[in-house]
Amino acid sequence: MQRVTPWLTVLFIIAVCWPLHVSAHGIIAGGSKVLDVQAGSYPLRIEVIVPTGAPALLTVKVWPQRDVAGATQLILTATHQDSQATVSQQVNVPAGPRTISVFDVTVPQTGVWELRIQIQDTTQEIGVATVPITIYPNTIPPLTIPMFVAVAILALVLFSTTIWPEARPWVRTIQAHSFTASLSITVVIGLLMVWPNLRVDIPTLDTTSRPYAVTQVIPSRDAQRNVDQLQILVNDGSTGLPVDDIVLHHQALMHMVVIDPQSHTFLHIHPARTAPGRYIVDLPAMARGTYDVAIEIERVNSGSQVTHQQVEIGDDTTQALPDPSPLPATVQVGDYTVMVQTTTPARVGVPVELQVTASRDGQPVAALDYWLGMRGHLLVRNPNGAVFGHIHAVGAMNEAFQPVSAAGNQVAFVYAFPTAETYAVWVQLMIDGEIITVPVQITVMP
Repeated sequence: MQRVTPWLTVLFIIAVCWPLHVSAHGIIAGGSKVLDVQAGSYPLRIEVIVPTGAPALLTVKVWPQRDVAGATQLILTATHQDSQATVSQQVNVPAGPRTISVFDVTVPQTGVWELRIQIQDTTQEIGVATVPITIYPNTIPPLTIPMFVAVAILALVLFSTTIWPEARPWVRTIQAHSFTASLSITVVIGLLMVWPNLRVDIPTLDTTSRPYAVTQVIPSRDAQRNVDQLQILVNDGSTGLPVDDIVLHHQALMHMVVIDPQSHTFLHIHPARTAPGRYIVDLPAMARGTYDVAIEIERVNSGSQVTHQQVEIGDDTTQALPDPSPLPATVQVGDYTVMVQTTTPARVGVPVELQVTASRDGQPVAALDYWLGMRGHLLVRNPNGAVFGHIHAVGAMNEAFQPVSAAGNQVAFVYAFPTAETYAVWVQLMIDGEIITVPVQITVMP
């Protein structure tokens, strides 16, 4: 037993310290990422499984989040940034309930690729979204070789102590020093490879963050399709160049919230990237008004940022929505009844819990779906738009591609309102694949 114990100890240390796959922001080599995007009138959920090295198989899954109108074509085109090498594949999607389409294309080389996903149905409805990815070479991490050497020395030392237990003192001294040195190297290198960002938090000047991006929202109209659109230009605040280092942030490259306090219109949509620094999104029929457009993005090595712009959009034929109800409120949205209430009165600067309960036909719903990784989203806005908050439901995140639900019909949000006034609040849930938006009002006391 005494001879076996050192072996078990070393195997445990190696298992703990052996290098693991470390993920990061954005789409990574050898990783899988899921994003939601609005391509034309089709909301799409896309999963990209990025290989390491090339030639290799690139897998892309596309799932329309609404039923397709007639026979539909999905076309995937991957273009290399430098060589302009192109690979493409087409999938025919039958009309009816939404189905998952899978693309498997062989990419011939590493580097930056741009994936162009086009959806087109029999009504000539066309939607396009592009996704940039990077395929890295299949290389050996620099610390792998010394790790292997240290592990080999450990194995030799333990093997020699097992077959030669009565070794001379000078041999046992060499074994002891070799064991200590190789074990120390294994532990240190293992920690460095498992936690590459391990560091002591000493206040220093941050030289890795990107400058804030500047966004410009331009209303436009697709006359051929008779659809109003918003085009979004994203430029670097320092250089003025198009920004193309936006990474996934809660399953989307860009979150856009469009609000009109007068007509009570609210949209939470995800514009499609069409080129570096360029995004576009279709708009539904909306009452004419001055809308506050909030854009939330995250650049690589930086935190998220929110920009605002006032935009005149809509027409006179669309009626305004009814006024939101003050809390506690019970709101009917389609077949669903949603109750929103606070556990304690809302006061300035004090975290308050908002409880949301959903039922259908008088019975509690069985489960709430994860949408954008969370079981619910809460957006708050004060009357002049100076305060804008995007809050996620309490609970763990789940970024699975296919639908994932959590049992129960209740979800909670926690937020500390910064000012004493009446806030507009929108609760968003997904139930059985359908997004439910519940508008309410909450008055915050001093």
